[in-house]
Amino acid sequence: MANLIQSVGNKLRDPRGFIGPVMILAGGTAGAHLITAGALIVIARLYSPAALGALGMFSSIVYTFSVAICLRFEVAILLPDDEEEARDVFRLAMLSAVGLSVVLAIPILITGRQFYVDVGLGPIADYVQYVPLAWCTVGAYAALQNWYVRKKQYRYLASTRIAQSASAATVQIGSGLVQPVPLGLIAGFIMNSGAAAVLLGLRYWREIKRSAVVPVRMSFARLRSAFKQYSVYPKYSIWEALANSGAIQLPVLLIGAMTAAEEVGYLLLALSVIQAPIALFGNAVAQVFIAQAPAKYRAGELREFTIMTLAGLLKAGAVPLVMIGIFAPLLFPYIFGDEWSRSGVLVAWMTPWFILQFLAMPVSLALHVTGHQGRVAALQVFGLFFRLGSVWIVLEVAPEFGLEAYALSGAIFYAIYLVTIWLSLPPRKDYQST
Repeated sequence: MANLIQSVGNKLRDPRGFIGPVMILAGGTAGAHLITAGALIVIARLYSPAALGALGMFSSIVYTFSVAICLRFEVAILLPDDEEEARDVFRLAMLSAVGLSVVLAIPILITGRQFYVDVGLGPIADYVQYVPLAWCTVGAYAALQNWYVRKKQYRYLASTRIAQSASAATVQIGSGLVQPVPLGLIAGFIMNSGAAAVLLGLRYWREIKRSAVVPVRMSFARLRSAFKQYSVYPKYSIWEALANSGAIQLPVLLIGAMTAAEEVGYLLLALSVIQAPIALFGNAVAQVFIAQAPAKYRAGELREFTIMTLAGLLKAGAVPLVMIGIFAPLLFPYIFGDEWSRSGVLVAWMTPWFILQFLAMPVSLALHVTGHQGRVAALQVFGLFFRLGSVWIVLEVAPEFGLEAYALSGAIFYAIYLVTIWLSLPPRKDYQST
């Protein structure tokens, strides 16, 4: 194993090609998270656990379905060699985000408030009408972000992350100082992706106006051709993504419906803290990994490239996550206030889950590159039923341990996910024979 890792380092060491972009994106994310971390301390003092719990339930609904709002064409933006073909896929992603948000808004808006109260969503019954707007902004941001990852404009993406965090923090803290109700938190949540989508969208528009090469005009025939060529994403990847997001988000809604919004508030604060190292480094690695993985696959170097990425993730993330897990129960009452001590305990429970997720998720994109979308979809469906079922059973038997069950089910699932990724990578000789 040591010889293999050394060989990988010798063959694939490319600081400006991989490490450089990762550090640029991670630097922007670090700045964004410094803003978010400072804001979180203030927000926890301004808002109650119940208010933060309402935000957690709202964001769970948004994140459950926002992964499919572009029909997963945002992932395919990075794959075409031809620039105009990639632009057609980008257009499909943007049109899907807007169109599906409008269509899904209809049943949400015509459903009466009492329905949401009856199904356990009382804490957000007055705010569900804002869900389609959040879906649209999240989808547009995802498509624009991958367009600029493709263009390798990492520095601008990094600066955009700082701007969006600052916008969200300003809205949430300002609203909290006036009246600390869930609407202020939800407005800031929407502003996070909305501000980024506006900034990237304006940049895209200015680039088209200034470009000497005018892009091919959008046409139904070209869009239909692109849809057909990349139909594997709405056919398979969309179900994988929905199952993955559902496995993470639906148990949160279940906990809120079967216990109290305060429990979701404790969970949201814990997640906000422990997710910082993943957002800081893991997301940047994932974006650069998928940008380079197709070329590595064609060159027969995907297995070695994946090993190199995993080794870097392990070195960068394991120790910070373990330290957070050890000290969180002691520090949370002092940083956020005594009423948030349960969040610190939850961080310790969630540490194994997030270490395994931190390793698995960036390199999971290798399964898409190698054409294993069906296998990924099956794995994610298993994860959905396993995690949701585990939490439901514990809530029925011992509801006070619902959050702990959520944490342990996450660790088990991502351990299985990591093994599946490893077993799905063909050996080098198989690449060379194709």
